[in-house]
Amino acid sequence: MVVFLYRPCFTSKSFSLWSYWRGARLDPINVVKKISIFGDPQVGKTALIQRFLFDRYGEDYTPTYGTSVYKKDVPVKDPSGATQGYKVTLLIWDMPGNKRYTVLHKAYYRGAEGGFVIMDAAEPSTLASVPEWVSLFREVVGPVPIILLVNKWDMVDKASYDMGPVRRVCKELDIGSMFSSGKSGENVKDMFLNLTEAILQVRPF
Repeated sequence: MVVFLYRPCFTSKSFSLWSYWRGARLDPINVVKKISIFGDPQVGKTALIQRFLFDRYGEDYTPTYGTSVYKKDVPVKDPSGATQGYKVTLLIWDMPGNKRYTVLHKAYYRGAEGGFVIMDAAEPSTLASVPEWVSLFREVVGPVPIILLVNKWDMVDKASYDMGPVRRVCKELDIGSMFSSGKSGENVKDMFLNLTEAILQVRPF
């Protein structure tokens, strides 16, 4: 189940060009979209990518140096049902969590049309870094869709978890939020689909 803690303005927009394609195109529209995944070290960025791409999870932690780039096709339906929708090739950039690589981060962010900022649900202190990560990302790419992932959701007591601070940060930054877990796979497919749809609402081509 997908849970949005705060729904930013971009999620309320409709696909502005669907009416143009309605009835006029039978094949999916092929587009390429670059997204970035960033956040503090050990919050589970690479684990989420590995789960999404290969449906696997590794317990061993290996820090990301430089960046790693992955590719996967994601089909997105036409919400009107009138066309075949999109075939989106996602270029997924896994960013290093060490902030001393700020210069590299800026170079790697260029061209991204959306992003995930990750926090560790079991380490609430990682939320404090989210505004800094989002600010640096937006400094390079502008106001593109961003979703905060409250990751490692399998490691916390969901009934007693305090979501107040997360909601406040999301509202202040005007970003969306979801729970996720690379270990259990919870919301991993949905998080990529939701971000892809949000990007298409802003930039269909």
